[in-house]
Amino acid sequence: MLVEKEIRNFKMFLDTDDEGMSTNLINSGSWEGDAPDIMARLVKPGWNVIEMGACIGFYAMIEAKNGANVFIIEPDPDNIDIINKNIKLNHFNKAKTFRMAISDTDGYAFFRTSPGRSDRGRLSEKGEIEVKTVTLDTFVDNIDIESVHLLRFDIEGAEVGLVAGGQNTLSNMKVGSWIFADIHPTKVKNPLGDLKQALDSILSHGFVPKKVLAPERYSNLSLDVFAEAICKFKGFPKIFFRKE
Repeated sequence: MLVEKEIRNFKMFLDTDDEGMSTNLINSGSWEGDAPDIMARLVKPGWNVIEMGACIGFYAMIEAKNGANVFIIEPDPDNIDIINKNIKLNHFNKAKTFRMAISDTDGYAFFRTSPGRSDRGRLSEKGEIEVKTVTLDTFVDNIDIESVHLLRFDIEGAEVGLVAGGQNTLSNMKVGSWIFADIHPTKVKNPLGDLKQALDSILSHGFVPKKVLAPERYSNLSLDVFAEAICKFKGFPKIFFRKE
């Protein structure tokens, strides 16, 4: 059942049957510690934000409330339905949804939904629905974004494919642009190979980790050991990178 609730300085429809993001927002009004506050301070009016793995749109609503142009990519049809309702509820006319998944190839793949947990769906060969996939570079080219100011992604291990298919985008993002990444070492088959390569690639494009949440102590790691340390972590590090 959907209920309407005031969250921060906007409203959201939340699913009482969702034990993930919805339940947290219903009970506490927030999600993922300090990350929403950082995002709210960071995003500026007129920014172009690509929101990947948006779940039910909590971060997308923060970005849209700040006046950004938000391009929301989410493969789960139930999540997309709620996001669209939340956009309409708040009259966020500069937020647009795209039901697809970010990958290293343009085509189609299987997606495994997670009933009762809106935040855990992922691309998987064992998935029960087929979804369109697109590389980050193709997406940016297709919607003709002149400049990307922020990438945010929480895509349950598919971040390796995102980076592989987003090299032009990462290269073209200007100094002062940001990435907010939710990294999933335990959901990547070869984290010290594939995931480390992806993180090293982000660093090679001039992005520097400015804030690491969960665990925060990783914020002080030197760049030469950063990627390997993140890949060995058993949780889900959340990292703010800034291009310098």
